[in-house]
Amino acid sequence: VLSEMGGKVLIADDVGLGKTIEAGLILKEQLLRGFVRRCLIVAPPGVLLDQLREEMQAKFLIDFVPYSTSGDERAGWCGPGTVEDNDCVIVSKALISRDDSVAPLVDQAWDAVIIDECHHFKNHRTNSWKNLRRLTAGAKSVVMLSATPFSGKPEELWALYSVIDPGYLGNDTRDFANRFLLP
Repeated sequence: VLSEMGGKVLIADDVGLGKTIEAGLILKEQLLRGFVRRCLIVAPPGVLLDQLREEMQAKFLIDFVPYSTSGDERAGWCGPGTVEDNDCVIVSKALISRDDSVAPLVDQAWDAVIIDECHHFKNHRTNSWKNLRRLTAGAKSVVMLSATPFSGKPEELWALYSVIDPGYLGNDTRDFANRFLLP
């Protein structure tokens, strides 16, 4: 991933095979090498977000600060006014769909972005997908994780990969179809 893919990858392994561990290993190596400094994780809300945060701390000693848009940020959380003070931030995918919620995160320079359960962003017509593209625009490393990345529709594959490396599979779905799909 680091030497041949430049830190940009879609990891599509079955449930329970260690996608989170792979992402943690990639990130830890990038941090140790000085390739990245600031990292954002986009994860499902609730328990899964907390589990991912705990796993990154326990296995890789990387502390992620949760992001909240509420004015009453809990201790240990960051918000729109304090996100720039934190190198490693984790955000719920639910906040990505709202332009007002994602704006403070888009204003930051993220070196690495990890998207857990990335299949939630396979529709390029949604606001969530558009905002995710904005979040990853300047990132050196983008790691996407899913056991079910797409359901057989080629445009879903294009949508996911264009977050990782825009233009690699074509500039839009029409370009993708003309270049890669059989008539």
